[in-house]
Amino acid sequence: MKITKLLLLPLAIISLVSCDNQQPTTSLSSSSSSNQDFNQNINLTIEQIDESLKIDVSLTGTINLSNTKYEIYNSNNELISSVDNVLEDMEIELPRHGKFTLVVKNKTDNTTYLKNNFTLDVAEINIGYLRATAPVSIFSYLALQKDIPSYIVLDRGSTYKWDYLPSNWHLVPGIRENYQNNDFDSFHNNDLPATRTFIRDLVTDLPDVKVNLYTCDADETDMVVDMFKYFSEDNFTVNFLTDGI
Repeated sequence: MKITKLLLLPLAIISLVSCDNQQPTTSLSSSSSSNQDFNQNINLTIEQIDESLKIDVSLTGTINLSNTKYEIYNSNNELISSVDNVLEDMEIELPRHGKFTLVVKNKTDNTTYLKNNFTLDVAEINIGYLRATAPVSIFSYLALQKDIPSYIVLDRGSTYKWDYLPSNWHLVPGIRENYQNNDFDSFHNNDLPATRTFIRDLVTDLPDVKVNLYTCDADETDMVVDMFKYFSEDNFTVNFLTDGI
C-alpha cells in the first residue's frame, strides 16, 4: 500500500491512500418487474435525480390520493420517512444513498396498495468525521476540489453555516440532534457509532461505492479498521488531518 505525506506548514495532512478504480455506472432499480403489485390499476414510478438524495415519485391510476400515504424503509426494514400529503408527482429527499423500499398505503385502514424497491446510487463520496479547526478547514478545501457528495459530522458544529453549504454536502445520518452546537461528548459517544453504522450500511447496499474517509489523527481508529474490513483496497482512501506536524 502506498503512503504519502504532505506538509502544509504549520498544518499537515497524512494520507493513507489506496489506488483508484474505474467508477461504477449509476443506475436506478425501479422497473415494474421488481415491484410487488397489489393493485394492477395503480402505477408507481421512482427516479433518482442525478446522484442526489432526491427522488421523483409519480403515482397514477385508480387511487384516492387524499387517503394515500407513503412509507419508505431502508434495507434494514427500518422506517426512515413517511409522507401523508401525497401528490401525483412529487420530490422526496432521503437521508443517505443506498437501497430502499417505498410502500403505498391507505391512510384509513393501513392497507398496502403496492411496494417498489429502488436505489439511490452514487459512485464516490467523502465522509468527514472531524474535530478542531484546521482539519475542518483542510477537509472543506479538499472536498470542494471534486464535485461528489460529502457526508459530514463535526464536534464543533458551529464551525459551519449549515444553510450555506453545497447542496451535495449532507449530515451523517443518525448523529446528535443538536448537531449545530459544540458537543465533544456526543461527537464520540453518539456520532462515532452512527458514522460507523452509516459506513457499514452504505457498503452493504452499494458494494462498488468508493469512499474517501477524512478524520483527525488523534481520534479513534475504529473507522479506519472498518474501511479495511468492509472495502476492497481499490475502493477507499483514509486521510488523517492534524493541527500540527
